[in-house]
Amino acid sequence: MALFGEEKIKELEAFVTLARNDPSILHRPELTFFKEYLLSLGAKLPDSPVEESEEQEVRQGSEEEVFVPESLNDEEVVPPESTPAPALAPTDEKELTDEDYEKLAKAKEAATDAADAGDLDKAVESYTDALLIGNPTALLYTRRADILLKQKRYAAAIRDCDEALKLNPDNARAYRIRGTAHRYLGHWKQAHSDIEMGQKIDYDENIWDIQKLVEQKFKIIEEHERSVQRRKEEEERKQRERRAREQRANAQRTYEEQKKREAGI
Repeated sequence: MALFGEEKIKELEAFVTLARNDPSILHRPELTFFKEYLLSLGAKLPDSPVEESEEQEVRQGSEEEVFVPESLNDEEVVPPESTPAPALAPTDEKELTDEDYEKLAKAKEAATDAADAGDLDKAVESYTDALLIGNPTALLYTRRADILLKQKRYAAAIRDCDEALKLNPDNARAYRIRGTAHRYLGHWKQAHSDIEMGQKIDYDENIWDIQKLVEQKFKIIEEHERSVQRRKEEEERKQRERRAREQRANAQRTYEEQKKREAGI
């Protein structure tokens, strides 16, 4: 005796054809029992439209996070220079000889004279000579960073300030130079942090114009990040509500099916 009549077989064939053409129908609530059966057999099903929609929202949220407001555009912002940075001092400590101290004094004097004469290349070269003698100081790195900043070698200036602050974490001038370099590279958050720290340690009114601009840009970034966070939280809330609705619908459907079975329908 056949389990199904010919008409039922044709209906099943029609359903399979429909599912092949549009697998998303397997995620319809009324077919949950069939989907669970397929999964129990190890079948691999495509994501539901709801899941795909959620993934799309997450991707859109990620795109919004990297969006840069037009108000952050600045004509003076430039990419990092391609010129190699000058050499750093040797990392090993040594006891300087009288000859070393004499060379150091001459190199520092030559750097100062060159800077006063506007020969910035020579000033960097002389400060580098002084640093290569060994046992560097935060002051030497800061002075060379200041010259590099004037040369618009912002990445190199930042590196020298990093070294200076390792030697003296309270070096206000190094913070201000590094913050100014970050400003011209468009690193507004780092610029704000450094300039604020430098001014906190030792206030300098000469940097007020840059400080004011950086604060304006930083506030724009803060507001943008708050807006992105609010949208993200709203998306997460909607996803939680959607999942809760699905769970309630599934529970209701399971309950109704159980009642039908108990009633012999």
